[in-house]
Amino acid sequence: MHNDGDRPARPHAAALRLRSTLERLAGALAAVDLEAMLACESELASALAEFGDRSLLDPASRAGTARELQAAKSSLTRCRRLGATLSDLTRLSLAARGEGPAYGRTGQSRSHLGVHALEAKV
Repeated sequence: MHNDGDRPARPHAAALRLRSTLERLAGALAAVDLEAMLACESELASALAEFGDRSLLDPASRAGTARELQAAKSSLTRCRRLGATLSDLTRLSLAARGEGPAYGRTGQSRSHLGVHALEAKV
């Protein structure tokens, strides 16, 4: 549990943890490691819950926290691209075997090939 002396550092520590978890998730997506992907889910939820009140952030650590959050944003973008690529590859693999759903999570047709596989960088 955090005491009042720990509170100013809490958002910065949460930003560090968020970035680190997103980087592990990107690695798990690139390696197609389902267990590691699932482990990151609870870690992400925990890191986000740690943020609390940003007004408690020590002014001296604001710049460092901002850098960590920018790095986390870059890692999240990488996760999105890798996830979209993995989804496309799974769909194509299933389609090649004559299997798989004809629609996506939103209920829309998935009959077209996305370009995510061409854009993703590992």
